[in-house]
Amino acid sequence: MLYKILAGLMVLVVLTLTGCGSSGTDSGSNDLLVCDAPLVPDEAGMMCVEKPPIACDPPTVPNEDNSACVVGADPTLDDPVYFPTANQAVLYYNRAGVGATNDPGDSAYDGWKLHTWNNDACDAYADGDTDWANGRAISGIDPNFGAYWILELKPGVAGTPGACHNFIIHKGTDDAGKEMGGTDFQAPLDQDDETFTRMNFTLSGVPTVFEFPLLSLGPQPVKIEGAAAHWLDTQVVLWDVPDGVETVKLHYSAAADLATTVENGLNGAAVELSATSLTEDQVAIAPHLASLPAFEGQWSSDEAKAVLKTQVVVGGYASDGTLLAATRLQHANVLDQLYTRGENDADEAMLGGVYSDEGITAAVWAPTATEVNLLVFNDDKTLANRYPMAFDDTSGVWSYAGDTSLDGKLYRYEV
Repeated sequence: MLYKILAGLMVLVVLTLTGCGSSGTDSGSNDLLVCDAPLVPDEAGMMCVEKPPIACDPPTVPNEDNSACVVGADPTLDDPVYFPTANQAVLYYNRAGVGATNDPGDSAYDGWKLHTWNNDACDAYADGDTDWANGRAISGIDPNFGAYWILELKPGVAGTPGACHNFIIHKGTDDAGKEMGGTDFQAPLDQDDETFTRMNFTLSGVPTVFEFPLLSLGPQPVKIEGAAAHWLDTQVVLWDVPDGVETVKLHYSAAADLATTVENGLNGAAVELSATSLTEDQVAIAPHLASLPAFEGQWSSDEAKAVLKTQVVVGGYASDGTLLAATRLQHANVLDQLYTRGENDADEAMLGGVYSDEGITAAVWAPTATEVNLLVFNDDKTLANRYPMAFDDTSGVWSYAGDTSLDGKLYRYEV
C-alpha cells in the first residue's frame, strides 16, 4: 500500500515538473533600456526620448535639466519687442489679464501714464521727475507683454550694483487710478539674468516688479475685496454685482476663516440668495442705495443675528459655479432694523455707567460681539478685575451689574 502511495507521489512530481518546463517560445531579452540623462525611456520602454516638461506654477519654470521648478524666464516665450540700449531701461505693463488684447493701439492702455522721480534711494532718470497730472506716455505695445515705457538713464547708472528707478503706473490724478495696489515702486536695474538687464515687467493688479518676461501668474483665487455689499434688513442684501454673475451666495464662518482658492472658490457655510425687488418700506431704509440690485435670503431674525456675529462675505458666481467676485458686507442698516425697531431695545437702552439703588451697571451696545468683558483698573492703571458681561439678544446690549464699589473706577470694555 505504501509503495502505491509513493509511486503516485512520484508521478505527481514528474507531472508538476513537466508543467513548469519551457513552452518552446523564446522569451526574448530581459535587458532594461538605459538612457543617458536627460533622456528617459518612452512609455513602451523601446526608445530614449526627451523628458516631458514638468508642470510648474507661474512665475516658475522648469530648470535646465527639467528636474525642478525655478523662478525665471520661460525660454518658450517670444522675446520682448524692445531691449534697452546702454543708457536706457524699459518697463513693461501688461493688462491682458483684465481684457487687453495687446494689439497695436489697444484702447485698454488709453490714459495710463508713468509717474517717475529721482531721490536718494533711486537716482537713475536722466530727465528727472514727471508732473503727476502729466506722466510719461506709453512708448509702444508688445503683443505678449503689453505696453512699455523706454526710460533714459543718467550716464554710469547702468551696471551699478543696487541701481533702481522709482515709478507709479496710474490713470487720472486721484489715488483710485493707481495700479498694482497704489503704492510707490522701485524697479531694479542690475538683474541677475543679463539677457534682461535693465528690463522689468509688471502685471495689472499684481503688486510685484518682475525681472524677467512673463505672461501671467496663472489662475489666481478671487480676492475678497472691500465692503461693496449692504445688508439692508433681516433678509435683503444689496450688491452691484460684476458682469457675468448669475448666482449670489452669502458665506459665513464663526471661526472667521473665510478664504478663496482656485479649486474650491469661497469656503464657509453658504446660503444662496434670490433676486428680488425692494418694497417702499425697504427703499425708505436707505434711499441712496435703492438702485442697487437686491437679493433675498430665507432666514429668521434670530438666525440673522447669529450670522452677524460671524465673518460674513457675499460671493458672485458664474452659471457654471465659478466664483467671480467676493466682497464683505456693511451691517449698519440691518443692525438698526434688528435692534432698534422694538419698543424696548437698543435705542431705549441706557448705556455706559448706570447708577441705581442696587448698585452700578456698566452697559455697552455690541450686537456683533461674541464675548465682552468689563475691565476695572486700580488708580495706578493696573488691572484690578475682569468681569464677564451678559448679552441681551433683544437690544444687542452687553451689561454687568456691579455694586457701588465700582464708583469712580477706571474701566474699559474688552470685546
